[in-house]
Amino acid sequence: MAITVDESKIRGALDASESEYPDSELAFEKELAETLVNDDLAPHAASGQSDRLALVGALIAAAYVDDDGDVTQLRQGNRAVSFDSDSALSHWRKALQLDPTGRLGDLEKSTVRFSTPDVRGGGD
Repeated sequence: MAITVDESKIRGALDASESEYPDSELAFEKELAETLVNDDLAPHAASGQSDRLALVGALIAAAYVDDDGDVTQLRQGNRAVSFDSDSALSHWRKALQLDPTGRLGDLEKSTVRFSTPDVRGGGD
């Protein structure tokens, strides 16, 4: 059974109201979190841990929402995850602590960062 991340739990992690983050504005981050939870965590979880995985997914989505948009890379396959805002990293760390599979820690170890030149040709 697929894990579904609840938008109200994402808002709870963000300490935000529905007027600040309506469901439609959370849809992309929710989909990313559900994909990560269902593809990378759920297959390794013991039975009966779906509620906990859904909470982990809400924290992952909150981290994506709170990320400040600096250049990061999230790879498919052997994924790498990186956040540049302290708030986003805080959500990610909570998700790491609650992850019953320990798989998020493996994803964090393989983080890759890169920079790109700006329009004037300088580095970032």
